Amino acid sequence: MRINLSEDERSFLALLKHFKVTASTPVMEPSIIHTKDRFLSPLASSNVYSIIESLIDKDIIRIQNNGKFNSYYLTEEGASQVYGTFDLEQGVSQFMQIFQHFRVQSGHVLVLGSIMATRDQFLSPVYNERIEEIIEKAVGDDLIKMEDNFYRLTAKGEKYLYR
Repeated sequence: MRINLSEDERSFLALLKHFKVTASTPVMEPSIIHTKDRFLSPLASSNVYSIIESLIDKDIIRIQNNGKFNSYYLTEEGASQVYGTFDLEQGVSQFMQIFQHFRVQSGHVLVLGSIMATRDQFLSPVYNERIEEIIEKAVGDDLIKMEDNFYRLTAKGEKYLYR
């Protein structure tokens, strides 16, 4: 269910998206303070703590104090608002974009290191956290084959990418 958010709240969520915040990956308060002016209007920037409180009240974000700084997390609802809900097929589509980026052809390989080094560019944090499940689905769908420390694009995978 989408919760109705103000423009300032949506702008603050864009700031959290910039830091790839999820329900398990926070952003610390100093990072918010130093970048808020890039995402919020001057009035909203001066009221950032009111915006935060409103988002906490709407169960979009949660706060945790680690003794030195506050850390801000998205709730599950917040992650859904920012990144959408997890869809395995969409995850496979995002993952396969890595192969397309490197222009991998059928029978050619992509080493695991290249995938891990570039996955943040192609996978949203929600999908990045579940990359193993996504890879298993791509293997199960015969789009790629896992071999040692690399993945080989299949003919079916090539058709999927370059239809």
